[in-house]
Amino acid sequence: MSPTLYATTILDRYYRKHFDIMPDLLLLFLYIHYSSSSSKDQNTMQTRKLYVAQQIAMWNAIGGRVLWR
Repeated sequence: MSPTLYATTILDRYYRKHFDIMPDLLLLFLYIHYSSSSSKDQNTMQTRKLYVAQQIAMWNAIGGRVLWR
């Protein structure tokens, strides 16, 4: 598991547990961050953007809520 994915998972669980909010804003932030960051490794950035976009689509498709409690 990549460090970014791991951190995203931890943050997602923390926010769900303590604030009861959707992870969509966090994913949107990550998507914007990876879209605008200037990295020489375009393949890695494309993979990250694709992953975040897939997660947003998946969560939206099931109503935006995945409860891990």
